[in-house]
Amino acid sequence: MALHSGFLSSTLEHGHEPFETFQLKAHAFAKRVLWPRSNRKTTVLAIGRLPGGSYNRIITATRYVRGQVDPVRYIIRIPRDDNAFLAGGTLELDKEVAILRFLRKRLPEIPAPRVVKFDMTHGNEFGRKHMVQTYLPGESILNIYTDLPHPARCQLATELGGVYRRMLETRTNVPGVIVLPAGVGQFRIAPYPNANPADAINFKDAVKAEPVPVLQLIEALLNKRRDDLTARIHATGKTLQAITGRYANAIKMAQEMAEAGHFDDVDYCLFHIDMLPRNMLADPNPAPGAPVLTGIIDWDFARFFPSFMAAKPPHWLWVWDQYVDSDNDDDENDDHLADDTPESAQDREVKLAFEQAAGPIYARFSGTVYRLARRILDFAVTGDYADFEPALAEWSKYKEGMSSEQDGDDNDVDEQE
Repeated sequence: MALHSGFLSSTLEHGHEPFETFQLKAHAFAKRVLWPRSNRKTTVLAIGRLPGGSYNRIITATRYVRGQVDPVRYIIRIPRDDNAFLAGGTLELDKEVAILRFLRKRLPEIPAPRVVKFDMTHGNEFGRKHMVQTYLPGESILNIYTDLPHPARCQLATELGGVYRRMLETRTNVPGVIVLPAGVGQFRIAPYPNANPADAINFKDAVKAEPVPVLQLIEALLNKRRDDLTARIHATGKTLQAITGRYANAIKMAQEMAEAGHFDDVDYCLFHIDMLPRNMLADPNPAPGAPVLTGIIDWDFARFFPSFMAAKPPHWLWVWDQYVDSDNDDDENDDHLADDTPESAQDREVKLAFEQAAGPIYARFSGTVYRLARRILDFAVTGDYADFEPALAEWSKYKEGMSSEQDGDDNDVDEQE
């Protein structure tokens, strides 16, 4: 059987062992760890592969038993670099395990994978850290949304809105990432800007702590990324000036938003960071009363961030054709289209179903000003100034519009007097 080109390029790009030999190690692991008592005469263990991302190699382990209709299947995620620090600085494998366990404990209604086993050592068949997860049923929404009938789309919108509501309601006063307890204990949160597990505090204490001002978080993250960048490239002269100016622009914009009161009463909630169709699974033919949304995956980057970050509208639900037809790869993260009223009555119904389920916190933070605020934090996380720069011009126009409205209100008062 020929290798899928995506799998082949992934193996070559990351210098990994070819799957033909790697699967032998995975088979030995499955036999030893997952199904140590399997009977050779009645059981078949199969190793498969799934497209991996930049950070993980992903394989499946399946047990077929004679006489049983449904096989048992697990996902095994193996970091491509098990000492890597992911975007944001600190999301290694143990934090992936931590957030999934947090979801299982605190938000069991969210259809996320469950951690079955994990190993933070190299003393195993893979010679690497790894995690075993439950295999979630369903197909990628990216592949099936076009074929979903309208009632199923409305149901999906309602179910996804419920997920947004629960994430927005899961709040704390300290931004950071969830880390595993030290031994048997409470979940802990490692605070930003460094998210160092050594500085972690109990999650319950973070909920009761003095709130960290959102502006303080944004300034700290931007300053940290600026300093890390200039140190890494040994920036001097005009290069240093250009970098410093870019981050100063972002900080100034954040300060103006804070002065206008947009960051007042903003706390921190659970934020997935990549809540897109490619990371969601659905049942295209659900039984009566069964959910359409069957899984949300790739929680690697989840964190507690300002609530407006988790209120980014999933505009693909109601403008699917524009979403999939775009030639711009950045459009999947561009929520400009969320402000528009859908053209068709069915798309308007889908949008309304989502908004009603998502609740009042979503309604507060989904609009234009918070879309621009999201751009600031996106820049603080990714360092992509080309993506952020248009937000500066839009913020200027927004301020002008607000100023014009205020002048109009003042004139109305003068006339009444």
